[in-house]
Amino acid sequence: MTQLSHEEKIDYIYSYIKAEKRNKIFKIILKVILVLVLFFWAQYLINNIGQDQIRKTITDQIWDITAPIVKDLVKDLDAWSVWGINKERIQQLLKENPSLLDNF
Repeated sequence: MTQLSHEEKIDYIYSYIKAEKRNKIFKIILKVILVLVLFFWAQYLINNIGQDQIRKTITDQIWDITAPIVKDLVKDLDAWSVWGINKERIQQLLKENPSLLDNF
């Protein structure tokens, strides 16, 4: 068995302590990164899962509110279009002003 000198023992202890310090810092950084990843992943899940359910609920509620209004408007528009459009008047206006069709 070889005997280590006093300086070699000090160098060995110093390098061991230095390695332990690097490992400790590495472990701390790894834990912080892991916590951040878990935090952002949880936020992502909470936002996406919650938004999908909220969007579905809001969409259903908006449809329940607006569907009768839209149906009544369509009925009124259909009723008005049958009685409110005068084809002869439109034909007369187009004959008098053919430039009205230039935009179409």
